[in-house]
Amino acid sequence: MSKQREEYYWHKLDNAAKVFPAVRSSSNSSVFRITAKLTDIIDPSILTTAVEKALAELPTFNVKLRKGMFWYYWETNFQPPVVTEDSTYPLRRIDKSQNNGFMFRVTYLGKKINLEMFHALTDGAGAVVLLKTIVYFYLKQCYPDAITVNELIAETGFSQHALDEDSFLRLRKGNLHIKAPKVNPAYQMKGTRYFSDRVDVTQGILPTMGVVALSKAAGVTVTVYLTSLLMYSIYQNNYKYYAENKPIVFSVPINLRGFFQSNTIRNFFSFITVAVNFYEHDYTFEEVLQQISKQMKDALKIENITERIAYNVNAERNLAIRFIPLFFKNIFLRAIYSKGEKGYTSTISNLGQIKLPAEQLPFIERIESLNNITKRQCFKVCLCSLGDKMTVSFVSGMEDKDVERYFFRFLSDKGLDVQIVSNRVDEDEVL
Repeated sequence: MSKQREEYYWHKLDNAAKVFPAVRSSSNSSVFRITAKLTDIIDPSILTTAVEKALAELPTFNVKLRKGMFWYYWETNFQPPVVTEDSTYPLRRIDKSQNNGFMFRVTYLGKKINLEMFHALTDGAGAVVLLKTIVYFYLKQCYPDAITVNELIAETGFSQHALDEDSFLRLRKGNLHIKAPKVNPAYQMKGTRYFSDRVDVTQGILPTMGVVALSKAAGVTVTVYLTSLLMYSIYQNNYKYYAENKPIVFSVPINLRGFFQSNTIRNFFSFITVAVNFYEHDYTFEEVLQQISKQMKDALKIENITERIAYNVNAERNLAIRFIPLFFKNIFLRAIYSKGEKGYTSTISNLGQIKLPAEQLPFIERIESLNNITKRQCFKVCLCSLGDKMTVSFVSGMEDKDVERYFFRFLSDKGLDVQIVSNRVDEDEVL
């Protein structure tokens, strides 16, 4: 793929990316993190070489963000990537002046390789491709006799055009007057918040097959089960102490590649919304499971997904919007985003099972993912699995950890072995 790379590379931001440069701020970095924890201590010089080789394979990420008169755009970054030791809280805003212009950040600490990505560049699935490529080149240098398979080339073989595609453009509709989704106020988490850039990370490492078995026994998917448990945990430990007639509402990102046969490594995701109003009824966990399962099934119907995406794509095609100067577009996008934020309590993201070549598995302990919090969503959850290790990560800007404690104790009481890791403590604990 690197042989096909042109000296100069340029492309527009994809449809989902356009909002992130406009809304990022000190309280919303629009950054997420994916981490590979290896079995040996990271060598920074080898990691730097691995990042350089990965960018040669994936020029989509070897770019810097530029500002035009009407839109932002990407162009080739000829500076070398920066790799540093992780020394502060995760998910900070990426300062391109301190990062050689790159809109992703690679750090290391102990046995961990961290990839932090500005969401305008790609989504979780795209970032996984970059991280896997970095890990491959890192392991190839460390264990040349054991590592032979470059998954990106061996198992995909996609052209640069396929990887660069703005797949949202497939979903344009002739009707330019699709109604905007209605946003109703959602319950916002109550509690003491940090006033600095402090971010607490609490992770539970679970047996993947154990979580799958619990979900199957309840007749639902893993995403439905853990989303329902998170909602019930918030109800039991936060919501019920405040008499607000507002629902708990979650945004659940979905990877669109499987729905529309896309191989892009740019953004190609949407959100579905699930909600339960506990003010109206004291729901049991089983009742929450039923409601969330039904809502997700309806939201994942292809016609409903297409309708949601078409609204955003058609808005971008509107000539009146296209030729508004970027300064005014940013004001408009911030207002729309702020209004939308009021409609959610939190976000739960599931990257699913991360697949790696069998030869790499002895050298990788687990994969983790984190999502940035915002002013209104001061609490988010991410989960992903590698083999039989599922990592559920809570990212919080609040002092109390009652929801996390309830969530993991619930799973422990169901018979799962739950290992707790936190950036607030020095060593792992077991519930």
